[in-house]
Amino acid sequence: MLEEEIRALGGVPQVMAFSEVYQALQTGVVDGTENPISNFYTQKMNEVQKDLTLTEHATWAIRWSFNKKFWDGLPPTCAARSSRR
Repeated sequence: MLEEEIRALGGVPQVMAFSEVYQALQTGVVDGTENPISNFYTQKMNEVQKDLTLTEHATWAIRWSFNKKFWDGLPPTCAARSSRR
């Protein structure tokens, strides 16, 4: 799905191992990434990727997982509990 999204925006997606992305940016094999901002800094991509655009295009795909004991301990008014499907 992300590959199609990048194509629709005029990009040419390159699928590669995450461990190869820093070097690909550094050597110019790719000129950008599709990552959460946490990866941008924890993987030091900011050293080799000049620009960053915050689009929030994939926030729908984020899922949270909790064990039952934690979930049951959340107050009934918690937004996460009220949106449970």
